[in-house]
Amino acid sequence: GSWPAPRKWTSFWAAADALVVLGGEVNVTGDYGQELNDMWAFSFSSHRWSKLYDRQDDLNGKYTGAVQWPGARVNAFTTTASDGQLWMFGGSGHGATEGGTLSDTWRWNGTAWHFEGGNPGGVDQVGVCSVRGALNASALPTARHAGYNFDRPAPNGRMRLLGGEHHDPAPKACNDSGRHAL
Repeated sequence: GSWPAPRKWTSFWAAADALVVLGGEVNVTGDYGQELNDMWAFSFSSHRWSKLYDRQDDLNGKYTGAVQWPGARVNAFTTTASDGQLWMFGGSGHGATEGGTLSDTWRWNGTAWHFEGGNPGGVDQVGVCSVRGALNASALPTARHAGYNFDRPAPNGRMRLLGGEHHDPAPKACNDSGRHAL
């Protein structure tokens, strides 16, 4: 069968019977840097890879309409919800029209992506702070990648984020590591 190309900085989930891999970067003539916009699943029971999609012809994300998808990205925060759906926040890659660090939230229901909130397609956004520990619809974590998350269903349907890198030179107004409501 087929399998994903060797890559680094991929985003991944441990689903019910599969390891799901999204994007990353591949080696191009001795230098990493070719971003990928593909998704693969490795079945633990059959020991086979299956390609869920490959959008190398369109690295940008599509945030509106009946069919939506995230752009190519690396080092996103990921978690698997208790209902088996896969969630993703941020990473570095392509928003709607350009590349940078992202602050968008996506949900994969097993067959399709759905944009759930955050910054729709923009890059390098500084977060909007709220009272610590309180849910606020206008709050948004700062765009980030390469941090840590906890890939297990969190209490109250939340994705937990910790740290990460943001490359905007503007100072941060608050410490926005914490929980992102799903």
